[in-house]
Amino acid sequence: MRFDKGQGYKLHEMNDALVITASSTTVANGKPLCLADAPTLLVYLDRYFYERENGKSRLDAHSLALSSAQITEIKP
Repeated sequence: MRFDKGQGYKLHEMNDALVITASSTTVANGKPLCLADAPTLLVYLDRYFYERENGKSRLDAHSLALSSAQITEIKP
């Protein structure tokens, strides 16, 4: 993948993995969680992992991570 400043990235959740792709890429059997630039995605991932490690469900961790990263719209 080519990494460019300002490029959008899509985070997909699968059974045993999180997959980061370019925003234009789709992943079979992957559920898109969010679409963001690199700095925003890193904030999201930091908070998501923190909440999961502290026992939060996937849904709760996702919600808190979206809020922390200030992602207000989820795009497939």
